[in-house]
Amino acid sequence: MNTLSGILNALTNFDGTLWLALVLGVITGLLVGVLPGLTFVMGLLLILPFTYGMTVEVGISLMIAVYIAGTYGG
Repeated sequence: MNTLSGILNALTNFDGTLWLALVLGVITGLLVGVLPGLTFVMGLLLILPFTYGMTVEVGISLMIAVYIAGTYGG
């Protein structure tokens, strides 16, 4: 029961901004991965200026989503 309460406690830390960043990161990563000539590294470089105005959690989540979706897409 302690594990279940820990998981539920962790899920309450996700807010709407974090979910939006994850969804946009996955979409961006897939698009960058599918396009010929672009790699996930270039996708990370393209979103890097946008992360300066974000909190640390949202910025890192966005970059991780682009990285994983970019490697999946291409």
